[in-house]
Amino acid sequence: MIIDTNVMIGRWPTRNLKFCSINDLIQQMDYHNINQAVVFSATSVKHNPIEGNMQLMKSISNHLDRIIPCWVILPTWEMETERELIDDLKSNKVKVVRVFPNEHHFVLDNWVCSNMFKDLEAAHIPLLLNGPTVSPTQIHSICKSYPELPVILMQSEYALNRNFYMLFGLCPNFYLEISTYFIYHGIEDIVHRFGASRLIFGSRMPFQEPGAALTMVKLADIPSSEQEMILGRNMERLIGEVKI
Repeated sequence: MIIDTNVMIGRWPTRNLKFCSINDLIQQMDYHNINQAVVFSATSVKHNPIEGNMQLMKSISNHLDRIIPCWVILPTWEMETERELIDDLKSNKVKVVRVFPNEHHFVLDNWVCSNMFKDLEAAHIPLLLNGPTVSPTQIHSICKSYPELPVILMQSEYALNRNFYMLFGLCPNFYLEISTYFIYHGIEDIVHRFGASRLIFGSRMPFQEPGAALTMVKLADIPSSEQEMILGRNMERLIGEVKI
């Protein structure tokens, strides 16, 4: 079982992407033997989160066995939609969410996001954060304030390892997605120190080819059972623990 936790569909304004559609994504998944993908919409990032989420649900309606929808959400969801966030997620069977504070002009701090964090924690919905736009201090604050909220850091940089290792030790609900974690024996060292359960496979398609991240895991000097955890079992468990 391979679950790719970091995939986008749609057009990007500043880059020509290898693919934009769900059908093309499915072809890429088949080629790389990826069983399922957690997918968010480019429209949700660059235009309007609510509209983009609805476009996503429409485009994946015939592929729900392969595609796990990931909504891009806002801390002002109820104000902007006049609906409760958790009710919307439940009615659309969405069990993974992602935020883009820089693009949507809010700060990822409690005084803005506490209600959103509380709702996600109560439902155990994994929250995906972008490494380049969130600080280790913010991650630590979220993880410690909401210990039942799974927090997955996406597109991380190995140069921040000293922070990551402290987060692993201090925050059991902190996870690291590996699409950009290119460091010699980096996966092996994290598994040795903290266990394979803290790592999540992602490819960052369509910005990157999946082969690099897949190879890092499949050639890592760890037991095959731990490779399987990273490639899909960890994310499968987190999604299975969602309470909506």
